[in-house]
Amino acid sequence: MKKLTFRSMLDNLRSSVAGVADAVTGANKFDVDPDENVKAQDFAFSEVSRSGFPHDPTCLAFEPVQRILAIGTRQGSIRLIGRPGVDFHLRPPSSSVNGISTEQAASDREALFGGGGGTSAASSTANAVLQILFLINEGTFVSVTGNSRLHLWSYKTKKPEIVQTLEFQKEALTVCYLPYGSKWMYVGTEKGNVHVVQVETFSLSGYVINWNKAMELSSRNHPGKVIHLSVCPLDSAKLLIGFDSGLITLWDLKTKTADQRFQATDNLSYVSWHFDGKQFVSSHSDASLAVWNVRVPGKPTSVSTPHVRRSKDDPIIPILQVEWKKHKSGNEPLLLFSGGVSFDQKATPGKISKTQTMTIIQGKSTTVLEMEHPIVEFLCIPAQPWNPDGCDYEAVIVLLENDLVAIDLVSPG
Repeated sequence: MKKLTFRSMLDNLRSSVAGVADAVTGANKFDVDPDENVKAQDFAFSEVSRSGFPHDPTCLAFEPVQRILAIGTRQGSIRLIGRPGVDFHLRPPSSSVNGISTEQAASDREALFGGGGGTSAASSTANAVLQILFLINEGTFVSVTGNSRLHLWSYKTKKPEIVQTLEFQKEALTVCYLPYGSKWMYVGTEKGNVHVVQVETFSLSGYVINWNKAMELSSRNHPGKVIHLSVCPLDSAKLLIGFDSGLITLWDLKTKTADQRFQATDNLSYVSWHFDGKQFVSSHSDASLAVWNVRVPGKPTSVSTPHVRRSKDDPIIPILQVEWKKHKSGNEPLLLFSGGVSFDQKATPGKISKTQTMTIIQGKSTTVLEMEHPIVEFLCIPAQPWNPDGCDYEAVIVLLENDLVAIDLVSPG
């Protein structure tokens, strides 16, 4: 059996996009003799086919065992790409007219002619795929949508399908987290609460972490929506909860109490554990990075701004995502983040405040990569499929608004 590699998966996507280009340029031409006497009843809807790069992508996920890449879009579709021949375009079922989904028809129009605003734009946002979480080596994954639904998909059959759906009626979902090999999935909401879902039954367990329990009793301000969830690499009973206001709470799942609380001075964008489980790094709206020790909650052990602002008047892009990963080339870990750079608004008046830079720091070495399109999300690929939190990483997949880039972390340079 031919070994499936990450490169072959990318080649599969590349060939799909190339096929569209050939069709547009007329590389594959064929002659058709039209019948001038055809009537309306001679036509009937059969199927909508898609190819090429997904339109308006929103999220990215990777299954490290079966080497499957998933890309979610704002219109609610999901693209699954694996070994040659494994390429699926999925959409959750919805209301339809004459067999065609109304949401799908709206997204098709937007993909062809661009966004039109109004009802179509609102529908697109509600159907957007916010996150995709794979159940490693189980042939299933969970998609999180903008209409507060969790869909459990199975791709064990010839055609992937939804096997269960869980809908939240009173709270909008913001972030979900599924630890490796865990039976529990953690769901954060816009109200600041965290719910626990039992994966086997795909139902709420009844365990809820209310926002007022996660914050200090003396605090009167709402901590904001939940934007980050992750368990400690050394203790799966400790859940790290990040709120957009800057509050970070280390919650003890067994005692149902807050073990430690960390308060940043600026709004929180992202959090990533160090693989030793004793510290973590947080990124913020002012383009700073703060390192915290789990035993010293009072203040961060260090605060840095990796990219110096040219002028205090120049706008700066927040560090929207940060990852702190182990690397086998030495003892120095890898620090990867997107954003954090300033730009001269006068020199580039039409520049949109979206990040197009990817920064990789290891020890004293800093590499800054400028992408052709704005970055949506990036994902680190583990060298070993098992125990991804404790292994080395071989590559980074960067999802752009109109492209997909793979960065080699193993080869020198």
